[in-house]
Amino acid sequence: MTRSRPRICAQAAIASGLLALALGAPAGAGTRTTTNACLYSVNNEYRDQLVTFTGVGSPAGAAAGATATLSGASVSAALPPSLPKTGYDLGIFKAGQNLIPSKVWLALAAVGAAPATQVHELTVTASTTIKVGAQGNFVSGTPIVVKIPLPDTTWTVDGSAPVAFSQAGPGTLPSLPAGINDTVVPVSGSIVVKPTLGNLRFLMDCQPGNTAAPFKAFAPAIAAPFAALEAASPVAPASASAQPRVVSTKLRLAWSRTAVVVACPAGSGACKGRIALRSRAPVRIGTRSRILTVAPNATYDVAAGARRTVALKLGRAARALMRKRRTLHVRVTLTPASGAAITRDLTLQR
Repeated sequence: MTRSRPRICAQAAIASGLLALALGAPAGAGTRTTTNACLYSVNNEYRDQLVTFTGVGSPAGAAAGATATLSGASVSAALPPSLPKTGYDLGIFKAGQNLIPSKVWLALAAVGAAPATQVHELTVTASTTIKVGAQGNFVSGTPIVVKIPLPDTTWTVDGSAPVAFSQAGPGTLPSLPAGINDTVVPVSGSIVVKPTLGNLRFLMDCQPGNTAAPFKAFAPAIAAPFAALEAASPVAPASASAQPRVVSTKLRLAWSRTAVVVACPAGSGACKGRIALRSRAPVRIGTRSRILTVAPNATYDVAAGARRTVALKLGRAARALMRKRRTLHVRVTLTPASGAAITRDLTLQR
């Protein structure tokens, strides 16, 4: 059966409510909300979605080698109040109680602790109860509210920086059994939601960032920490000769730009230098093959103990090449103001 575009958009809107996901507060109290750019499989478009995280890190001031615990974390969701009526008008919801079971995969990240990321697979069932009039017209629908507790997790403090927990970045989820008939498929983000609405099956693949019309690309961002180990005693500082590192695990092309996340270790001065992006191997440009400068050199300046996203604009030849292919193996090179260069091999995807 052919679905109209309004119906598809409504399906995406209803599912997006399941992803108003909330996780965590810093040690003590608080809430951290991050805008995510979510790719919907029903129309291959991105939509912005607020994601809020809650949790508590302990113990305060843990030294290198100690075990840190993230506890009391939960993922909660509240759908827009218009969605019960929208779903009923489109025949997705019926009078009475409507159940919306979903699978959720989520990656959490830690700075200053190992492993760098941990993945959760969760299930949740949201519901709304719809009242209709004598003529079958929509009267009201109860709010659709979801709350998913996360299991407590343990991490090992590595002493490189104060420990902080956040939503992970892109490329931190493995391939998932989220396709048709639960086939394993690759995903791009750090939160994936697979709702079930009647016979409908589709995915939302989300990562920190935001989008705008025509919703075919997005600007990447970094999720701020939602929980930390507040330092009652100082973490052993890193060596003054410590070097920056490339945190990104994948690069996404958006509007002829990509972004590289650079981290600077705590205990030393700010990390400053140049960043270069080149093809890992020769590629054919015109009549010959050569190492391609994917993006002209840019600069980075990251405070000690912090991360920063460095936006890079692809050169003309790289833009032309990426219009013909979906991926390109690249090498990121950080050249500090002093010390040896740091490289990391990644994959650029569009």
